[in-house]
Amino acid sequence: MQTTDKSNRSLSSGDSTEKTLEASYMLAQRLIRQALRDLSDSHPAISFDSAIYFTERHHVPICKAIGVDHEVLRARVLECLKESGVRRKRMVNDLIEDFKSRASKLN
Repeated sequence: MQTTDKSNRSLSSGDSTEKTLEASYMLAQRLIRQALRDLSDSHPAISFDSAIYFTERHHVPICKAIGVDHEVLRARVLECLKESGVRRKRMVNDLIEDFKSRASKLN
């Protein structure tokens, strides 16, 4: 009876670890998506903080953890930062959609 209990605990522990990793992966994706959205925020302080997040490469560890090419993402962010207003917003939205599709393929 104890052997069965131990194996059940082992299975549930493995399931728990898998769920934790999946939750961490999803959280990391959401963090990057929110930082991307913030690039086109109407509040200058928010968009500035987001720009700093990418230009100073704070996004690198998260991108590495979820298997996203941080250099390509940063290059696209820099292209967005050259624009303003509606054009920047559209470029950021396109970047977010591209990020979502690439992230879902990795998942």
